[in-house]
Amino acid sequence: MKIAGTTRLAGIMGWPVAHSRSPLVHGFWLDETGTDGAYVPLPARPEHIERALRALPILGFRGCNLTIPHKQTALHIADRVEPSARRIGAVNTIIVAPDGTLDASNTDMFGFSENLREAVPEWQPAAGPAVVLGAGGSARAVVAALTNAGVTEIRIVNRTLSRAEIVARDLETSYIANPAGCQNSLGGAAITQAPTFAGASVLPIPRPRRASRFDSGLTSARLGLVRGQIVHVEACSRLDFFGHQHFAPNARA
Repeated sequence: MKIAGTTRLAGIMGWPVAHSRSPLVHGFWLDETGTDGAYVPLPARPEHIERALRALPILGFRGCNLTIPHKQTALHIADRVEPSARRIGAVNTIIVAPDGTLDASNTDMFGFSENLREAVPEWQPAAGPAVVLGAGGSARAVVAALTNAGVTEIRIVNRTLSRAEIVARDLETSYIANPAGCQNSLGGAAITQAPTFAGASVLPIPRPRRASRFDSGLTSARLGLVRGQIVHVEACSRLDFFGHQHFAPNARA
């Protein structure tokens, strides 16, 4: 990667962000296509997120992606938020407009939906309940995607029940549980989804034999977030999920 005065700048903002493989993936694509651009890690503590985002146009950045823990906070900082992202309650993409203001969107929902369609083409919303492990920004997008697809029973499992309750209320799902009740939550599930990240707790969560499992975190295999009596029928990595995000209608260079 060569950086010059004309290089277009973007990055991934989070705390921590050292674990993110986004710079590696984007760097590869930029090199392969000969694009004069650079995609860099942007570590920003939660208490500094507003200043960090407002600094993007000052520093010449075209925008950034967001990872933990900023996806929900940034929604209230951006000047304009796409309706689908506002419904989800989280954003993962910030674009700097020509006048320096910030546009926010969410490509997680599209990325998950397309990944699910491609990886398990035979899956139908009526196949059975869906279990979402987590209640953060990515989990919100997955719940919204499953709701849009017509899944009638979505079970949210999270260590902090109050966070799961908020997601269930905002996105109109009704079933929540903590990890201690996860065994019952997985009964009869047709699909499980685990948003994972570096530093996540290792939870011994079994999975039904007929369920398809999706990870919206690149490092899930190394973390062992989902382990125990697991029979892998289908498994989709963050890289598959990540690739589809770039074809989202609201994804921009």
